[in-house]
Amino acid sequence: MKHLIILLTTTHAIAHSEYFDQPGRSANFNQDGSFSASTEAGWFNRYISEGREAFGNAGMFTTLTSLSYNSFGIELWGGFADSSADREFEAHAHYAIPNAPLNLNVGLSYITDGRGGDEDWETSISIGDDLFLGIEWTAVLVYDFGDRSYLEAGISRIFHVAGFEAALGTHLGSNFNYVRDGHIGFDHYAIEFEISRQISETLTIRTAATSYTPIQKNAAKYTDDADLYNGVHFGIAAVVSF
Repeated sequence: MKHLIILLTTTHAIAHSEYFDQPGRSANFNQDGSFSASTEAGWFNRYISEGREAFGNAGMFTTLTSLSYNSFGIELWGGFADSSADREFEAHAHYAIPNAPLNLNVGLSYITDGRGGDEDWETSISIGDDLFLGIEWTAVLVYDFGDRSYLEAGISRIFHVAGFEAALGTHLGSNFNYVRDGHIGFDHYAIEFEISRQISETLTIRTAATSYTPIQKNAAKYTDDADLYNGVHFGIAAVVSF
């Protein structure tokens, strides 16, 4: 199953904890002209995409390599089910538009199962800004060149306590035929919490949990609605920065 490409880049807003295990979501752009790179590995109890279980009940091991220079970012991601043969590989390129009135990012993605079967190209656009009291909002739209799109919008806030960084947020997802056999319109909402700790100059440990609630689930009529997740998604990852 394809999953939503979130570009957090200049803001941590929207679905921070749900998506840190997946690519295209934390580019750390360097507007001063410097270069940065990171790699990470993690495990998660489910692969959740558009509010749905993509690998069934299997957990997922992930790897992610990120490169960024100025406003450009590239991510290479792999997800591997821990109890089945399911897997997915993704490559993402994105650009943060300088001097935009909002945090505006555009991206292009290639997604494949690595077996020459299911593959897709997608574009994405995300916008976001500060609201008040440190709260940020973000809206993300993905389009897959087949007149199908998916929209997510949410808010979040970052906290710093005793050397830890924590993010608390919520988001709402809406399907516009992106999930082909899912119902049209709002299909899930989620509450997310992530906490991270920098262990050394190069190593950071992150852990997260997201509670999902389906909206208007109708598995009798829509096949993919059967995969709408009602539960808690959690995981842990180690990130090495260069």
